[in-house]
Amino acid sequence: MDIQEAARASYIHWGNCTRETGPRGGIKSHSTVCKVNGQLKTWKTRPGEYRLPVKHGMRGYGEVTPENISQFHLESECPLLNSGDVGNDNHVTRIQTVTVPILGNKEFYRVVCTCGFVGKEHFFTFEAEGDANAHVIASS
Repeated sequence: MDIQEAARASYIHWGNCTRETGPRGGIKSHSTVCKVNGQLKTWKTRPGEYRLPVKHGMRGYGEVTPENISQFHLESECPLLNSGDVGNDNHVTRIQTVTVPILGNKEFYRVVCTCGFVGKEHFFTFEAEGDANAHVIASS
């Protein structure tokens, strides 16, 4: 997701969306849905900087910035929409980009699964894909 797509969307998801089977067989989905509630703010003097205000729940407010955009995804890209299967039975994984500002905005990659699994950060995407394959195989 890039910031222009997020600014056009009405709702975006924050964090890892999961689905689980309860003790009596019920299926419960967990996702943190944020409403985009303002305009995208950009600066001419700082072209890489932006702020997009979001609202969560009754009183929760925040903003999408270059430091935390990797933690958000569009509603249309939610892994729970791609599969009607339960995360515990059929794992749906995706590679998430993580930006670390302390290291000069270095990008790392990690695996996120609908079952709640979050892999460790890697320098390359193929390492994260290897984690995803290992997770699905170990869960089978």
